[in-house]
Amino acid sequence: MCSTLNTTYTIHAIIDVFRAFNTAAVILKAQPRKYVLANKCATICELMSSSSSSSILVGKPEENSTLQYTIPNSPTLAAELALTNHGVYHRTAAGATGVLASKKADVVLCVGFNNLQATANYIKRLGDYSLVIKPMGHEANTATLEDDLCAEYLDELLKHSCVDFRLPIQELKSDSGKYFFQNNPEYPEEDFARCLRVNSHNFAIRADVREAYAHLYSVLI
Repeated sequence: MCSTLNTTYTIHAIIDVFRAFNTAAVILKAQPRKYVLANKCATICELMSSSSSSSILVGKPEENSTLQYTIPNSPTLAAELALTNHGVYHRTAAGATGVLASKKADVVLCVGFNNLQATANYIKRLGDYSLVIKPMGHEANTATLEDDLCAEYLDELLKHSCVDFRLPIQELKSDSGKYFFQNNPEYPEEDFARCLRVNSHNFAIRADVREAYAHLYSVLI
């Protein structure tokens, strides 16, 4: 979609580095039949009940939910699944919460380090815009270093054609990235590196936001 004269787009860029939107990029690259993002298990149950096709669930159940997820919110494990022609339902806390809170925006984008340049290029293509960058942090409650840095770099890419990306790997390992180094199968160690690979995907991710969920799709730049 390109800008037209006298059009100003309201854009919300939602940032979730660990791990929602890296997982999202892996899923979209596999070209599922449809891809739905939500933050409530009840929403996913309702959507699945009206679907006649096979479904793959990605994420983590809420407390007291009996929903059985195929894999946790992991780009490494998502890359191992055959997703083509399947319906994928993805529950996240932080990323989905930010997306669903952006219903009034004209354009909602899902951002991680993996698609920073593609996202910046897409925003620039829209021409006139009003941008809100929303780093979601942990569980959409607590600020995190990786999301704040990603927000800063996106802002820099929109102002400058070249940005020198410097990530404090050791600090991230001892901070919000520590979960990937505790031998927990829900947090594969490889996820840490995947989520910090800058510009590993060449497409932006747009969200078509409904009332309680969103359809995600890629926009090749």
